[in-house]
Amino acid sequence: MFSFFKSKQSTSAAEARAAAQSAMAVRGHFNADRLPASREELGLPASGGGLFLGFVPPYANFQSVADGLNRVASSGTTTTFAALSSTGALCSGGTSTYCGAESNDREGSFLWLSDEIVDQCEIHSIDLKLGQGATVGERVSKIAQELKGINPSFPINAHDTFALIFCDGLSASEGFLMRAWYESQRFPCLALGGSAGGKLDFSATYMHNGQRVLTGQAMIIFCKVKKGIRFSPFKSQNFVPAGKSWLVAEADPVARTVTSVFAEGAKTQRFMTALAAHFRCAESEVEKNLVGHTFAVSVGEEMFIRSIAALGADKTSFFCDIEFGDCLHLMKVTDFITTTQRDWQQFLSGKGTPIAMLLSDCVLRRLGNSAVLGRADFFADTPAAGLSTFGEILGIPINQTLSALTFFRETANNNDPFMSAFPVQYSAFSKHYTQRALQRWITHERHAGRHDGAGAEIRAHGAAGYRYATVVGNRLPPTGRNAFAGHVADVRCRCVGQSLAEFPGQSGCRAG
Repeated sequence: MFSFFKSKQSTSAAEARAAAQSAMAVRGHFNADRLPASREELGLPASGGGLFLGFVPPYANFQSVADGLNRVASSGTTTTFAALSSTGALCSGGTSTYCGAESNDREGSFLWLSDEIVDQCEIHSIDLKLGQGATVGERVSKIAQELKGINPSFPINAHDTFALIFCDGLSASEGFLMRAWYESQRFPCLALGGSAGGKLDFSATYMHNGQRVLTGQAMIIFCKVKKGIRFSPFKSQNFVPAGKSWLVAEADPVARTVTSVFAEGAKTQRFMTALAAHFRCAESEVEKNLVGHTFAVSVGEEMFIRSIAALGADKTSFFCDIEFGDCLHLMKVTDFITTTQRDWQQFLSGKGTPIAMLLSDCVLRRLGNSAVLGRADFFADTPAAGLSTFGEILGIPINQTLSALTFFRETANNNDPFMSAFPVQYSAFSKHYTQRALQRWITHERHAGRHDGAGAEIRAHGAAGYRYATVVGNRLPPTGRNAFAGHVADVRCRCVGQSLAEFPGQSGCRAG
């Protein structure tokens, strides 16, 4: 099955060929066990370029399906091909945007963006250096070295170039990659995408770059749109602030765990204890009370979800990296379908009619709203396709969010607050990592030399991937200064000539 723009009716073969020749974008389904034998069967024109993205269902043979799609989509053309494993494909135009993801489901989806939309594109891949580097700084440094090897063949201009970033879904490296991305100062464009999905046993995820299957890597697709085309990111998450936040006292960003948070009077307490106190329940009942809730960090005026992977008495693991000094905001759920539809209509205001849409949707949205997926017919009038992921990227990594890239024709009346102020948005994403470093220093200074409830000094957290020394009074001993190398020193360099008051860190978050 394939679809052109708003077309939902069957057509003759001649009409289908004519429609394919004139289509700017095509979205459609395929059966992973019975792949189309030609571009015509996919609804694509016989020739042309552009970008073809395939989304493979979790229980299909990924390499076989990706190779088969590649042979068909790329045959006799200049089309750039890529594919990803999914935890269920997405495709608009049917009764539901969500394809099945069970062991017997073989329905995948694809999105083809013609060369009337994507004028130039090229695929790069980098090694995520899994298992190399015990600290955050070491992991970021190794990935930064990989990024140095990427040299796009065309100039990057924020208004006509974007980067699709897809990661091995089991690498837990999205945060390290995006920090290295901004620190490189080489790619001043919108970056979005996500982590490849797969079976829920988390056994493997896969990507295909048109040449081979990739694992343990990131696939980066730089795209330059044709003159007269605009693009803009769409973000929807059905959660709102619940009016409570905690400042993280001890965390391991490599393992993505949180152990303790700051309470009143600069004391620290286990995260589980803090949650039990908030919900006024026993610790054994916290998990039940967290149903309908999640967490988020703030970037500018936006909340970016940080979902719990496993709740533990001593340590709680997340699907994104959390660091000492981060502010975790408690969020409460809203209606999935109503919120997504409302966000979409608000997003479209002043932008015109969308001509295509690439979807990255968190698997937790699929799992948490399974009862209503059958009537979640989002973006029905737009050629839209994508995948349920193990994590999304929109500037920075996020969870439990629909992150999408939407394309429009350029008009004199385009009104896009996000892209019109993209330098500000880019700065907010980049500053997120700088502010985290600064917040660690501010939090450390604020609580230095104070004591927890047991009378022990609040110490540095070696388990967090940093070699913090014990604080003595309000000063660091010489060993402590050395131990902060690459963290505090970095913050001090960034703050030369500016007072700490000019760096508010993450506003609204206080101990307790």
